[in-house]
Amino acid sequence: KAGQCVVAAARLPWHAFVRSADDAEAVAASRAALPGANLIERRMLAAALRGLDDARERRRGNYAYLAGRLAACEDVAPLFPDPPVEACPWLLPLVVAGGSAGLVKRLRQRGVPAGTWPDLPREVVADVATHRAAIQLRHRLLTLPVRQDMTLAKLDYMADALLTVASG
Repeated sequence: KAGQCVVAAARLPWHAFVRSADDAEAVAASRAALPGANLIERRMLAAALRGLDDARERRRGNYAYLAGRLAACEDVAPLFPDPPVEACPWLLPLVVAGGSAGLVKRLRQRGVPAGTWPDLPREVVADVATHRAAIQLRHRLLTLPVRQDMTLAKLDYMADALLTVASG
């Protein structure tokens, strides 16, 4: 009863939680993941999990497409050319030979959601001798989004902008 109230209150489509042959495995897996969950909660989790495989494949496709488009750029290379099969990337991390700060700034001026990663704790930045590799990598990383909602046009725009900015 409580699960039904959650479904109604959240305005979730009740039919997404009806048991069917194709989600029996997901419901069983959710039982192991959430041993105290009731049937409605397990079905809600199974419904949410259905789209994750599609999202992972779309992100991996976007990652590979964008990395392929940027392969011609000598000063930029993917940090992970072939991410593990189970990876679900949300960013394409790129290593920029001459440092990423200027490139990120110019890409953002063109409307590209470029970023840097990771932000390092002050303690790491202050101890260059111990954390030299992390600091150097931080200054050379540039990230571009590869979320599942990215269209081919957006990916092409980011690739074209990066290729233009990196060459000029």
